Amino acid sequence: MDNYHHNLRFIDPALRMRLDNISTNHISIHSTNAGIPTLKVFGRFLHSSYDPVLEAKRLVSRLGDLKRKEVVIVLGLGLGYHVKQILTKLNPENILVIIEKDLAIFKVSMEVQDLHEVLSHPDVGLIIGDKDIGIYDRLREVITLDRIDRVRVFKHPPSTSIYKDYYSNVVNIIETIIRQQHLNLGSLTEYGQIWQENILKNLPEIINNPPVDSLFGRFKNMPAIIISAGPSLDKNVEELKRAKDRALLIAVDTVLKPLLFRGIRPDIVVSCDAQEENYIYVKGIEVEDIVLVADSICYPLIFENFKGIKLISSHGHPVMEWIQSYIERYGDLLKTTPLETGGSVATVAFDLARKAEANPIVFVGQDLSYPGERIYSKGVPSRLIDSVSRFNTLEMMNREAIRNKGVVFATDIFGKKVPTHENLLIYRDWFTNEMKKTEGLCINATEGGILKEGVKIMDLSSAIDKYCKESIDIQGLLRESLNYKPKVDIKRLKRDIKNLIIELKGIEEISQKAIKLKDLDKFEGLKGWISKLPSARFITGGIQGILWRLNKIEDGQDIDKRLEGNISLFQGINKVSKKIQALLNQVLEKL
Repeated sequence: MDNYHHNLRFIDPALRMRLDNISTNHISIHSTNAGIPTLKVFGRFLHSSYDPVLEAKRLVSRLGDLKRKEVVIVLGLGLGYHVKQILTKLNPENILVIIEKDLAIFKVSMEVQDLHEVLSHPDVGLIIGDKDIGIYDRLREVITLDRIDRVRVFKHPPSTSIYKDYYSNVVNIIETIIRQQHLNLGSLTEYGQIWQENILKNLPEIINNPPVDSLFGRFKNMPAIIISAGPSLDKNVEELKRAKDRALLIAVDTVLKPLLFRGIRPDIVVSCDAQEENYIYVKGIEVEDIVLVADSICYPLIFENFKGIKLISSHGHPVMEWIQSYIERYGDLLKTTPLETGGSVATVAFDLARKAEANPIVFVGQDLSYPGERIYSKGVPSRLIDSVSRFNTLEMMNREAIRNKGVVFATDIFGKKVPTHENLLIYRDWFTNEMKKTEGLCINATEGGILKEGVKIMDLSSAIDKYCKESIDIQGLLRESLNYKPKVDIKRLKRDIKNLIIELKGIEEISQKAIKLKDLDKFEGLKGWISKLPSARFITGGIQGILWRLNKIEDGQDIDKRLEGNISLFQGINKVSKKIQALLNQVLEKL
């Protein structure tokens, strides 16, 4: 069997089909002094014409030894000489990702080289000829929270020189993912315990209200307008009155009160913040014709005091998955689909509109910046309001808050520099990447801000005139979601909660003993034991920060630091075990 057909056995069928009609006219194969092949691409050598293996060894020697859980991303495959050298360095927990822009280079490599050890390796991934969004999605799967500080990019110099723009863009994608994951890790570290505590407190709401999935596909090819609270909303907010009952109006919770004050009633309000401070945005509002789409992590009073229809959303939290395992069905749905989150409530609202199959999806108030040194549009409730005086106005405090955030600058849709924040740039990049995957039209009708790529720029009045022409029975469509009330196995849920409480009590006692023992070997054994228990999902949710710090410590050889890190870990386990026991007892009382 020739190399090509032998190698084909180890690649994905979809990739195999893409190779069928690829032209390789711009590539030529040449012999070398070492008696092995090299090749030219557009007349330029991709490997040494003397000894490609020796050249590869020299290049790869710069990598040094690989750390535990390290991800190596190779830019440029060529004939794979350098990849085979990197493969010899892989440890069991390493991941190797090979990105090759040119399908023809991959095809020729398959023809002249036996690559089966690369193609069949369980820790090797291939990204061949993919465009931006494909690269982004694939790399998000491997640059996980426990690996964000363990990413090594290996550039094959001739490959990255020939396709400079492509590989520069790949580096930008990698950096974007790392920034996003650092933001996610920061949120997990700061709020992980609050999230799971809120989910447990919200359990009665979760099992008694329909899932947000009940809206999926329900607004197919109908316009939706996502209303955010950026300063530019003041320019066109009154136009929204013309879109009522002609577009699905989805507001983020931040802007609900200003909209109601102006006589604008959104159809849906989205909330996904776990903090008590976020309750200010919906506190005191009594409306029954607005649907609340709230994440299971939301501050409990948001659920308890809302009068209208409540739909449960989730971004796949382990505790939420546990709760859903007791739900037999939601109407004719057997399970729920998490909404994607790019870090802000507006990103969740966008994914809701997308999964409802709305088209077009129109953004307003989506500045992602601070034009005029303002954070929000007028009327948004401020947590600073109690400090306002004639000597310390809200405008003065907003300007000071922006400066304290650490201002960076970006170019807005008018070509002007505006102040923004690194987190807002991450949200912008998330929108940009996700809109590339969105079938429907996305329109930025903010009339300001920095969201420019992947969207059509229009003023809101024109967007409404063009796309919001027909009347829609939005309230009728929303009421249909009530057909998806969960059917729950309460008896099994109660029984298992009681067992979890007993199990957590045992973990609490064992962790106390482990802290006194101060034995690394016993620590490792106990961690392995706890990780296999049903209650592990509750414990890890509350100690993400400790786990991340311990992960970094355990790369080193400092025994004292590792011991100190493990003691800190079991102190955290002890504390979380107590807290979850108390919460589960409260849940039992409510059930």
